[in-house]
Order: sequence, then structure tokens, then C-alpha cells
Amino acid sequence: MTIKTHKTPLPLDEYEQYNIPQEYSAFKLTFFDLDLQKIDDLEYEYQIQGYKIFHTDTVQARQGLYNFMLVIAKLEVTF
Repeated sequence: MTIKTHKTPLPLDEYEQYNIPQEYSAFKLTFFDLDLQKIDDLEYEYQIQGYKIFHTDTVQARQGLYNFMLVIAKLEVTF
């Protein structure tokens, strides 16, 4: 099953809105037409990849399916 997704870098002026430190690299991801189990799975998958979740939003799209927006960030480590 292919998940329809839209991923964009979070604009710097929105970092404060979500209380994200500037050292992080943040993204806004929107997933379309998911069931609630897949939403839970996606949250878990991003967390185990080292992303911190700063905001989520779930909106019912049609019967039994939802659109899910996730604001995530990962600390950029440079040496």
C-alpha cells in the first residue's frame, strides 16, 4: 500500500509556534487517507528513527479514513 504524503521543511517563523529549538531541522508531513492504526504506526516509526514529535493533527477525511499532519524535528549533529 502506497501512502500519499506531502513533506515540506517547516518555515523558520513557525519554529516558535511549536516550541522547536533552532538547532533542530523540522518538517511538516501530511499523510492522506489513513486508518487510525496506521497513524499510530507512523508516529512510532518516526520516534524510533530519532525524530521528536512537536505537534500532530488528525482530521477525518472520509468514512474510517483520516488525514494526519505531523510536525517532527531531529537535532542536526555536526562534528
